Amino acid sequence: MTLRLFAIVVLVSGLAAPPAHAQSGKAGKRAVFEATAISGLPSSAKHCVSGTSSNVHGIGWIEAGSRVEVTFLSDFDPIAGIVLMSIDTAAGRAAYAVDDDSGGNLEPQLSFVSTFSGNAALYVSGYRSTSGCYWYKLEVTPPGQTALGPAAPRPDKGVTFSPTAITGSASISHHCIAGDGVTNIHSIGRVTANSRILITFDTDFDAIAAITNLDLLAATPRPTYAIDDDGGGRLAPQLQVTTSAAGTIALFVGGYRSTAGCYRFKVEFQ
Repeated sequence: MTLRLFAIVVLVSGLAAPPAHAQSGKAGKRAVFEATAISGLPSSAKHCVSGTSSNVHGIGWIEAGSRVEVTFLSDFDPIAGIVLMSIDTAAGRAAYAVDDDSGGNLEPQLSFVSTFSGNAALYVSGYRSTSGCYWYKLEVTPPGQTALGPAAPRPDKGVTFSPTAITGSASISHHCIAGDGVTNIHSIGRVTANSRILITFDTDFDAIAAITNLDLLAATPRPTYAIDDDGGGRLAPQLQVTTSAAGTIALFVGGYRSTAGCYRFKVEFQ
């Protein structure tokens, strides 16, 4: 089964990409880069990006109704986007936000309230392929305090886990998922338009997978995505897509209805 990447039509509330014509004639960034400005604040480690590449950071689970803010400090002109995906059902759901300079001094700033629960991937690139380094700070304010649910039952230590279903395959290294709302995010790298991509899986559980393609260098950055549950047979997903545009690919892998288990995946560019 061949799936074509299709455009995400659900916009994260409160943020839209700036129009392309508004980017011309930018003022320069302040000459002195003060890394000490974030000393002592909760933020990421230092990351760098160059050329047409984009970094992809797995942000983790975001609950519906949470207020999310991502701010940056950098020594160049970065552009950032965030893709929120819920893939615990075959239908799936996705939303995104992209920003260039809302944080001032050529810094992006992403601020929105999530309309559904899901896992998020943060993309960061240089505006018009500029290169440099940055820190980012993620702040997530949940919608309110909720009571903790009952503790999960302790696993039976007498049961031996034997991942024989995934032994011997030529694929990426072994990954595992456990717990409600847990999704692993893998950065696949940059692709060109009309790239044919096949991603196959060996799993010992009922996995579900999706990919997003986002080009922050486009005049109007807008991600596309594809999702699959059992296309590979034996409850394994399979993603076979032809990209409609260049961009950076992120792979999301979760358990259908929060099932847990382990998997390997193989990426082929055809």
